[in-house]
Amino acid sequence: MRDFSEFVPLLKAHDSWAKQFNNMTAYYATRGRANLIPYAAIVVKWNLFGWQSEWWQILRFAQMCVLVATAFAVIRRFGAGTLGAMVGASLFIVSGSAAHGWVRLTMAEVVGTQLLLVGLLIAFDVQRAAKWSRHAFALAVIVAALVLAKEMFVAAIPLLLIVALGWQADDSLRFPNPSPRTIAVFTACSIAAVATIIPVGLVALHAPAGAYTSTFGTEGVPWFRPVVWLTGALTPYLVVAWRNPTWALAQLLVFIALLVVGWKALLRDGSLRPNYRAVFALLALHVLVGAVLYLPWPVYQPFYAMPFMIAPAAAVGLSVTGIRRLPRPSMVFKALVTTGWAFVLCSAAMQAIDYRRATDAEQRFNAELVAAIAARRATVDSLVVANKRPLRGTRAWQGFGATIRRYGTAMSYDMPPVQDEDCTTAQQRRATGGATILVLRNGKTCDPMSQPDTVIVRRFVQFDWDRLRSVNDSLFAELYRGLGRVGP
Repeated sequence: MRDFSEFVPLLKAHDSWAKQFNNMTAYYATRGRANLIPYAAIVVKWNLFGWQSEWWQILRFAQMCVLVATAFAVIRRFGAGTLGAMVGASLFIVSGSAAHGWVRLTMAEVVGTQLLLVGLLIAFDVQRAAKWSRHAFALAVIVAALVLAKEMFVAAIPLLLIVALGWQADDSLRFPNPSPRTIAVFTACSIAAVATIIPVGLVALHAPAGAYTSTFGTEGVPWFRPVVWLTGALTPYLVVAWRNPTWALAQLLVFIALLVVGWKALLRDGSLRPNYRAVFALLALHVLVGAVLYLPWPVYQPFYAMPFMIAPAAAVGLSVTGIRRLPRPSMVFKALVTTGWAFVLCSAAMQAIDYRRATDAEQRFNAELVAAIAARRATVDSLVVANKRPLRGTRAWQGFGATIRRYGTAMSYDMPPVQDEDCTTAQQRRATGGATILVLRNGKTCDPMSQPDTVIVRRFVQFDWDRLRSVNDSLFAELYRGLGRVGP
């Protein structure tokens, strides 16, 4: 809702594609961002599809299908067999981090992940290509595109460079030789990175106070943030979505056990051991670089880990391949491994399905809530969103109240002034100032007040691992008319 509420008014302000792009570039520069490729993509889709959201969804579905196919090709190049690559690539369908890519229609991570995967396919052939200068140029373009897609995708550049410089013609990974080819590729990618990182960095540095980028590194790194990040980037699961610790631990242990068994089987071949160990180390490095870069952000979004999902996807593909290479495994062992992987993928898929249902309910809930507020505009002078810990200072614009007002304006509603306040202040504003109060009943906001004017409920289904069955969940909001107000 936040992204939508920001860019739609910018697109509606002009009919010219160029002016729309300029509007988006100028606005997001005030947020410290210069993600030019996603801005251009949004402008194109808006002019092609407008409010027809089904076409946005169809296009995203096609993008994700291509991404899964590209991931399959990349995992094969890392050394996995066909079945292993299929299982690994399926993580881009069922994993918690990648599930957002199928649903959120404006996130840059889909573009960044696709660029990374295509870049890897090119990088694998740098050392064996006769006309390697074309590969060097293509990699330089992809490096620049990664930075212009999102500044944080700079974390994907080391993986591209190491594969391009060290992946040999015999499909082994070795320390790069200082050949003219290697030096030229490194130089081209470095120039592309510097040429884009500098202007993008300058936009962030010169952004006004309160910009989105100004929150980077402003808070400490609590102990749970690395756990959340690494779980989302290394496994098919999301810590933030777990409701039952016992089942969550069981899922993680099964996943880790299957990986270890497969890796040990793969490393039994002495002639292959150095290469596969280097590959595993490279995949771990890719996730580690992403973690170091993202942990200073005070706000975590699961889809941030999507460009790094190629690491666990390739590790899963290699693990399955190692198990299949075991000489004469017993039928019991085959049954256990097959059941284990089925459990991992199905449990991850159920989490992804829960996310899709919750997101659909949230979008419908937000639309219904805004419509209810706008319908009462004649009797609502101001709206206060009550919250236990409202965002203040440089992050105030990210609060639910500020976001919902932009969202309503984008939908062409006449919205009242909206503020985010703590529970006590909200009650005082209702009693003394006649403000209408909104309380979101999600467990993180204020206790209910007396005599709600309007109650908005949106129900959806989630899977309960405690009872191993589907249960009803809901989004719940209450609107309280200011005391002393009259009218409908």
